[in-house]
Amino acid sequence: MNKKNPFEESIVERVLLEEGEVCDWRRHFLNAPRETIGFFESQACKWNERFVWARVPRIVSYCNQYQREKRPYSKRQIEYSIEFLRQLGIVIRVKGVLWQGARRNGWVIVPHDAVCDRFGAVLPDGKLGWECKFQTGPKMPIVGEPDLMGQPGGGYVKVRTPNPQVRTPNV
Repeated sequence: MNKKNPFEESIVERVLLEEGEVCDWRRHFLNAPRETIGFFESQACKWNERFVWARVPRIVSYCNQYQREKRPYSKRQIEYSIEFLRQLGIVIRVKGVLWQGARRNGWVIVPHDAVCDRFGAVLPDGKLGWECKFQTGPKMPIVGEPDLMGQPGGGYVKVRTPNPQVRTPNV
């Protein structure tokens, strides 16, 4: 018997955006995966290499249940969320990266626009806007494994990703 992953229900594949709104990873998830990817994205955007060096207890301290008086999620829930995001190909685990002068284990976070497409859409109120669609399952493109460069004094993580495809609405 195949057991369904409960986090699969937390995926929001289609996000409708008004003109000028920006989509990010947090809009495509609910609950613990939303908080987890929110932490990862807040750290990854600081570096071109999108490398995040953080242990699970630190991640847990940033992930709160807003519907339940801002109690933190449990360590196990965050570990499951990280594994779920890894299975989706959004989070890539890397080990032994030379980062800021020391060998570190961490994650590389795939950019939102490398996996999601934007299309012109008509919003429920009749205005023109955008639809951001997260490609899950077998249609999700392979964005490549991180290219680790371990030269002395250097050592950055680079993820090869395609350019985002932005389509204008047909008027």
